[in-house]
Formats: sequence, C-alpha cells, structure tokens
Amino acid sequence: MSRLPESEQTEMRFKRAYAQFMLRMDSMALLGFDRLSSKSSEYQSASTYYRSFILYTDSPYESALQGFEQLRSDEQLGAVAPYYLAQIYYKTGRYEPLIHLAEEILKKEEVIRRGEIIRLLADAYYRSED
Repeated sequence: MSRLPESEQTEMRFKRAYAQFMLRMDSMALLGFDRLSSKSSEYQSASTYYRSFILYTDSPYESALQGFEQLRSDEQLGAVAPYYLAQIYYKTGRYEPLIHLAEEILKKEEVIRRGEIIRLLADAYYRSED
C-alpha cells in the first residue's frame, strides 16, 4: 500500500475501516476512523462521524460529543449531528443544554427524527422542573 499515492492510501484506509465497521469489528474500525478523522482529507468528516457513532454506541459519551460537535457545521453530516448531541445530553442528564439545542433545531423545517427530538425535549422539561 505504501507504493500508492497518498490520496489512494487514504481512500484504502477509509474503505478498510468502513468494512470493519460494517462487519461490527468496532475496535479495529475505531482505530482506522480515529486516524482518518484527525487528517485533512475528503474522508475526514465521514471518519469523524463513524468514529463518533462507534463511541456513542459504546458509551464514552464525552468523546462522541466532541466528534458530533465538530460535525454540526459540516455540509453533509451537519443535519444528523444534532440528533446524536440531543441523545448524549439526555443520556448524561444534561437537560439545560438539551433544551437549548432542541429548541434551536426544531425551528428548522427539516429535522432528522423530529418526533424523537420533541420527546427528548418534553422529558427534559419535565426532569428539569423542581
């Protein structure tokens, strides 16, 4: 692989990590996505997403939170990131940031998993009331 141009090596690393992800070899995929998410390339955002998703499903929420925060401004993945941020805030009992985020994203016309966001918002209001 070292004989390939750098861009092709990056593509091969991404495809290998993605294949490992699809085969549920999460620890191996995480290593690949971690390396790719810190390197500027056309695969950086997608690698950050998959890395954050793996961390989210394995429950190290702080690391996943950082990755999804980075993706909020991403053109392709920015629409998905708020859903996971809301989930992480909910699962970690951070109701005030959840309320702020949910109110912000529900102002938009197209919201991924709108019903779930509304449910999280309602429950956050309930739980944050003294």
